[in-house]
Amino acid sequence: MVYLTALLIWFTITFYHSCNCEQEKSNHTINYPTEYHLRAEEINLVTGIVKPFEVWYSEKLDRYRSDYFGGSCKEYYVSKAKKPYGILYTTHPIATMDLKNEIVCNKVKLKGSMENLLPDTENLEPNGETEYDGRKIQIWYGETTVLGIVGGRVEETLWTYRLADGKDVPIRYESKKSKSWNGHIFKHTITNYYNFNSTVLLEDLTLSDDLDCTFDAKFGKNLKEDLQILHPDIPSHVNLGYTSYLQHHKKKYIESEHDFRKDIFSHNWRHIREHNLKNLSYKMAINEFSDRTDEELKYLTGTRAPHEKVEGTHPFPYTLEQVDALVEELPKELDLRLEGFIRPIKSQGHCGSCWAFSSTAAVEGAIAKSLGGKSFDLSEQSLVDCAWGYGNEGCNGGMLDTAFEYIAKNGIPTSEDYGTYEELDDYCELENVSSVHEIVGFTRVTPRSPNSLKVALNKYGPVAVAIHVNMNMKQYSSGIYYDPECQGQDINHGVTIIGYGVRDDQEYWIVRNSWGTDWGEGGYILMAADIDNCSILDYPYYAIV
Repeated sequence: MVYLTALLIWFTITFYHSCNCEQEKSNHTINYPTEYHLRAEEINLVTGIVKPFEVWYSEKLDRYRSDYFGGSCKEYYVSKAKKPYGILYTTHPIATMDLKNEIVCNKVKLKGSMENLLPDTENLEPNGETEYDGRKIQIWYGETTVLGIVGGRVEETLWTYRLADGKDVPIRYESKKSKSWNGHIFKHTITNYYNFNSTVLLEDLTLSDDLDCTFDAKFGKNLKEDLQILHPDIPSHVNLGYTSYLQHHKKKYIESEHDFRKDIFSHNWRHIREHNLKNLSYKMAINEFSDRTDEELKYLTGTRAPHEKVEGTHPFPYTLEQVDALVEELPKELDLRLEGFIRPIKSQGHCGSCWAFSSTAAVEGAIAKSLGGKSFDLSEQSLVDCAWGYGNEGCNGGMLDTAFEYIAKNGIPTSEDYGTYEELDDYCELENVSSVHEIVGFTRVTPRSPNSLKVALNKYGPVAVAIHVNMNMKQYSSGIYYDPECQGQDINHGVTIIGYGVRDDQEYWIVRNSWGTDWGEGGYILMAADIDNCSILDYPYYAIV
């Protein structure tokens, strides 16, 4: 009923607005009350989520209080006199081991003075008048454009009415945020305000004595702990979480870009939280990619599907019948890291060179296996620079089969001999190196045959594979990854399988990635092995040394 009422207000005001758009604009500025108590609800037109809340605010007392979802989550802010900070107390329920609900209280120190909780008016200008419920309504409108890769447009409309004392009270606020390059609306909210009251008592703003707020951390020191005590559906908590996120990842943006980044961060944080509450086979976590759009992160996934008919320089030497017999003698679990065949995790950085990292890791492992564990740090940069003639395009992407084809013909030097990885396309310097490591050729493992892949891992070493990656995988944290939404999608990423195992009767592949050690389980992901998960079995290749 509340939701329908909100929509009725929305349509009614919009109708009046359209009938009065030519009226002369008022010249007064917005002057919010300094003491107020009101109820409100935010309607997210993109997700369909309706968030009711209630606010008490007193500039005189230097305090505010916000209750969300009927008071299940609350926050109290108390400014410290003569000090440039305040204390934010948050309360929320938790479930104990015996599924009993308990209320916990946390507190953090916030720098700066207390801010008004009503919509920001900095970019708003008068935009006509209308009438609603016997009141004269002032309409305010603002439009802001953000330039750059995250470029987009923010449109804001605020409806207010003026009290006898000259104060302006909001009745509705609409915010629409869209991408400039395709017009896609990624955030559209309407907030309706009700039951304004100018009387606020100290007792309304005082935390109950029954609550023991024992947590008093220096906020921003540990992102994981910060996010555990915050909630992604509370605006002030989003601000806190975003600030902690920027500090943790040492990110800096121009002022006009912050709202876009914060919206993306908030969306991903909420999605991650909702996913983790489902207790599925894998967990996700906020990471360095969480304030980026999927479009922006395309540089992480620069592998194209190999040529379908290319089986390698040598055919896979076993039939399916032979494979089924061989697999009976293989270990139930295998981790080539324990054999000393796998070098430390690397990061491809802001370069679509995953194809080079995947194939290089497979060659490194094959050489180490042939030499009884002696390994070499081979140069991904040499492939980025030199393999263009084989259909690869450096940081713009490449293919696993042609990467192996290039190495089979030209060899691959060590990073020490060729030079450090640069995250960009550079001149090919292969003729200046003293020596290269060579491979005899490469083989494509029988597609969609888990047993064939196990045989290849045991006999030849790591296997480079082309897979599909979606946003969930980019925010993977731990567990066995299985996502139905990545099935049957186009290939876009190259990784390396370095083993397999079983956990809780679920078989998995141990997969080495090239996004650094902060991603996943120390740079690795466990991927469900009982199906062709994210097309992981379609294009497997190993090196022959």
